[in-house]
Amino acid sequence: MADTITNKNNSQDSNWVSWLIVYIVSIAMTVGVTMLFVAQQIQAGAVLVSVLGGLFVAYWQVRGLYMWRHVGWVKRVTVIALATLGAGSAGIFYVLDLPSMVSIILGIYAMGVSMYLGIQIVKGLLSGGHPIIGVARTLVDEAIRMRVPLVFIIVLVLLVPILPFVIDPKDFLKYRIQTFLTASMYVTSVSLSLMTLFLAVQTITSELQYKQIYLTLTKPIGRVQYLLGKWLGIVMLNAVLVIVCGVATYSFTTFLAKQQALDPLDRAAVDEQILVARQIMTPKPLDDNELQVEYENRLTKLREQDPDVYGAPGSPIMNVTDEVRSRIRKEIVEQWFSLKARQERTYVFTGLMTAKEYGKKYGQPLQLRLNPDALGSTDDRMVTLLVKVGGLRYVFPNIASNQSNGVRLAEDFFHVLEVDSSMIDDLGQLVVTIRNPVLRSGEQPTISFKKGNGLEVYYRVGSFEVNLFKSMAMIWLKLVFLAMLGLTMGSFLGFPTACLAALLIYFAASGSEFLFESLDSYAKYPRGDLSWGAWVFSLKDILASKFSSDKPMDGVRVLIRMIGEVFMTFVPRFGYYSPTEQLTDGRVVTTRELASAFMWLGMIWTFVIGVIAYLIFRSRELARVTV
Repeated sequence: MADTITNKNNSQDSNWVSWLIVYIVSIAMTVGVTMLFVAQQIQAGAVLVSVLGGLFVAYWQVRGLYMWRHVGWVKRVTVIALATLGAGSAGIFYVLDLPSMVSIILGIYAMGVSMYLGIQIVKGLLSGGHPIIGVARTLVDEAIRMRVPLVFIIVLVLLVPILPFVIDPKDFLKYRIQTFLTASMYVTSVSLSLMTLFLAVQTITSELQYKQIYLTLTKPIGRVQYLLGKWLGIVMLNAVLVIVCGVATYSFTTFLAKQQALDPLDRAAVDEQILVARQIMTPKPLDDNELQVEYENRLTKLREQDPDVYGAPGSPIMNVTDEVRSRIRKEIVEQWFSLKARQERTYVFTGLMTAKEYGKKYGQPLQLRLNPDALGSTDDRMVTLLVKVGGLRYVFPNIASNQSNGVRLAEDFFHVLEVDSSMIDDLGQLVVTIRNPVLRSGEQPTISFKKGNGLEVYYRVGSFEVNLFKSMAMIWLKLVFLAMLGLTMGSFLGFPTACLAALLIYFAASGSEFLFESLDSYAKYPRGDLSWGAWVFSLKDILASKFSSDKPMDGVRVLIRMIGEVFMTFVPRFGYYSPTEQLTDGRVVTTRELASAFMWLGMIWTFVIGVIAYLIFRSRELARVTV
């Protein structure tokens, strides 16, 4: 019997070798004879040989793929061949002069084939004999056959190449690239996150439901090895998908960047504000002494105006509530970023020695970005500002009007001023003075700059490619945590319930910044300068005072906020590790941010949720030996 099987295999190998020889010879002869006829200038013969030879080669290739379809490598070649045949339809759109459709089809083909080849590479890497690697390899095979992961992969393969061509081509090139980057990163992050959760939950709940896990755990595979294998398989599958999506995003961004800009300023914005990695510096804030002096002066005036709220004049400075103290300090900072009519204020940006050296070496200017906002009504939503940099009046390019009394700028809009790096002094400081001038028509309303992004200095520190790599790495680190989260939920809940619980944590983590702000505005209770432990012990008194007041609903609000904050404490804050806005705005994603994401998402949170999964999984009776 064994000899019969051996002879049969040898016969198949022999047939396969014969088929390959005929295939190679056919291609060589077709090409050789065609080139010979071309050299002899026999065009009709060259066309005839190329057509007949091509048809025979195609027939022989299809025949071989069908005959050896059960062989692993033949299956892979067949998939690629069919995909290539489908990509050939791009030629039809090329003839019809539809270049957008050609790019879309080729993009879909490239992403699909790259993902397929990447998965095959992962399967090859997971070919070892260790139990963890064996479980991971099984999961990758299983993921390819599942419908849910396949749906999300198809969504990615279709949407990312289509996105660049649904954006209005008449818009500024800067906004088109920013829109594509935002949409591509969002589609990639959300699609892979949902796929990871559903795949992790389904792979473990289905094995529990159909008792397959009983067979697996009776083998020499421990429960830790089983969970780690499942997690490793999902993580490596996600690595392939993230890499392909990152390359596709970069390719289409480059494709868009090569298109015609609307004007030179639009082109400069693309090259110097988006496809770069820039560091941000904000003005040097008020020091503690200045802030305290302003606080005391303001509190004295407020006590004279409203002693019932702020205390009697002459009473101790500290005799105010934490809420009042915090509000006054906030108002002082906001006033520092505001200019009344005729007022002039100087802002100092420090720590710019690196920008000065970088500018000398590469000739790169700094970018002063400001967003003025009028706190009163203006006829045309325009404000006039007089800007000085390093003591010299800044002259706006491409503005022909007289700038001696300032320049009119649109309010609530970001304006970028290029500043030569030589304006930075030897201490690494850039001094910017802004004045709210008086116009012929009268005084302007107070003009403010939003704290945070209303007044900033940018300078280049890296490339767009590195920034994109770090951004995609952060997405992958989120998926590392979500893979373990899905496995944990699936280890003790049914599929629907596990999916709902995992999705609740995922959406809470994604909107963590918004949820914390909402809870803070929903119910306020002071913390002041208390330590975290003392503040926790004081919550009992806060609740008692709220419930005993004439507004007991305030106590209910505080209680709801406490419950919400306790829940959010056990949820990772994805908002800290969302680099999309930085990437689209050309702001650097720092190595420190990436290292923080690796430590918290990739290690600490993943380890904690993994330990919980193991403790739950260990307590379940999944395999029992009976005698």
